[in-house]
Amino acid sequence: MMPDLGKYEITVLSAYGAAFLLIALLILQSWWRGRKMYRALREVEERRNALRASKSEPKSEPKGAHVHG
Repeated sequence: MMPDLGKYEITVLSAYGAAFLLIALLILQSWWRGRKMYRALREVEERRNALRASKSEPKSEPKGAHVHG
């Protein structure tokens, strides 16, 4: 049910429409930026994991290079 808005009907309905449109745009922008940040974070984590994996691999030392003593 919609109340009778009289001569302000167009103004009120257009204000509701503008508010709805702005809220929808904010939701879409938040979703888009969230996806962008998710991709960027995933790339950083993949690089970090690759760096950790390369550091944790045992390095072969030439024979006689390590002196016990």
